[in-house]
Amino acid sequence: MFLKRYLQIVYAFWARIYDSFIDERWYFDRERVIEKLKIKKNGKILEIGVGTGLNLPFYPFNCTVFGIDFSEAMLEKAMQKRIKSKVILEKMDANKLKFPDNFFDKVLMTYVLRVAPNPNKVLDEIARVLKSKGKLVIVDQFKKKDSSLLNIIQPIRILMGSGRDYFFEELIKGKPFVIKKRENFGTRQKTELILLERN
Repeated sequence: MFLKRYLQIVYAFWARIYDSFIDERWYFDRERVIEKLKIKKNGKILEIGVGTGLNLPFYPFNCTVFGIDFSEAMLEKAMQKRIKSKVILEKMDANKLKFPDNFFDKVLMTYVLRVAPNPNKVLDEIARVLKSKGKLVIVDQFKKKDSSLLNIIQPIRILMGSGRDYFFEELIKGKPFVIKKRENFGTRQKTELILLERN
């Protein structure tokens, strides 16, 4: 609980400069990411960690996007974006999604798992609310090998709000997802785009 509250304070600060500063450093082709979802007419999409809404302008007009975040400051910025699709923004904890089972056609997360206090629980909740054969697209950084230097600086990165590094294979072990595609992506080292399908 303390870490969650602390991170809310950190992201309230980052919200002020996210679009102009952070996005330039962590740039990736957002339009291409949305295309990977292959959204169909009247599709229901969940974006976890919608942040300041940088992905929102790229969704097609004929779908409904449910964007959640645990930072009110980030959501306030997201509400100012010009958007074609129907968007519903809500403050929500990804560890306990307030949606029924098998509700969404697609789910998107960009740089969320690394900052989530409990990424395993987030993935469990996604598996619950995503329909069978539904698609999950993740853009994030993951560990390729163990590094003693990384282990030393990791606590500092967590306090700064940039999260921790995980082996993706360990995160999805035992989860009802099949990896359909995995590729290096964006301008940041170790960033990947991973497309998964719900069993």
